Order: sequence, then C-alpha cells, then structure tokens
Amino acid sequence: MSTDPFPAELDLKYRLTSSSKYRGDKDTIEVCRRRDHESLKISFQRIRVPDNNNTSQLPPSLGTFPLFPVSAFPNELPGIITAKGGFFFPMYQREAMWINFECDHIFAIKVYVGGVNAVSGESAIEDMGTKLRRLELLTKEKSFQDYVVTPE
Repeated sequence: MSTDPFPAELDLKYRLTSSSKYRGDKDTIEVCRRRDHESLKISFQRIRVPDNNNTSQLPPSLGTFPLFPVSAFPNELPGIITAKGGFFFPMYQREAMWINFECDHIFAIKVYVGGVNAVSGESAIEDMGTKLRRLELLTKEKSFQDYVVTPE
C-alpha cells in the first residue's frame, strides 16, 4: 500500500519546509503542481483557548506545530496510521489549532480529521449511507460541499 498522501494523477509534488530561518523544525507542507508552478503552503497554528463553555475570539497564534512524516516512524506508530501515510504533529490535549493556507492561486482542499471530513462530517471512505445522503440533497436541489476554498 502506498504512503503517498497525494495521488500521482494530480501531478503534485510536496515537501516539508521550515517557515523560520532560526528554527530547524519542519512546520509547513508545501504542495506544488509540477506543470503550472502553483503552490500552496499549509501550516498548523498552535493556540490556547479558555477551558469553559463560552464562545471566544480566535486567539493569536503561539507559533506553528512541528510536522513529521509518518514514514519516519514505522515502529513507533500503529500500523493503521503508517499504512495511510502523510504527516503528523504532537499536540497536548489542552491545545487547539487552526490551519493557515498561503497560496498564489485558488485551491479546493478537503480536510480530514481521524478519517472524518471536517467540513461535511462524512467518513473519508464513502459508503452507501454517504451516497444516499448526497442523492437526497441533489433531489432537494441543495448543494453538498465537503471542501474549503482558499482565498485569492
């Protein structure tokens, strides 16, 4: 099973880079389309929010989470994670994060957390229930969106 997070037919290349010349941590995923030279940089911003039930304003970033390739930890991570591939970052239970996108063109991005689409709440693996819910929305002429679009 491939551990490449991006299918080859998309003709993408990706790498981990550092956003800081002073810190050696790799904290940004840079995705580029080979033929168009369009790039997208994704970083995960560390924040802390009050531990209460109140709605709060988005607090300022406390920096980025360091990113690690899953392939570099085959013996430390469960097999189900290493089979999926991709990247991970360590996070304390009391921490929160927001995702920062930097790009020079518009990109549509599907965000998954633990195998669940963060926008639609649907499973990453489409089943009959997913297909039926989408079909129902289409028959009611409602849209179904399971991605975010980056700003220009």
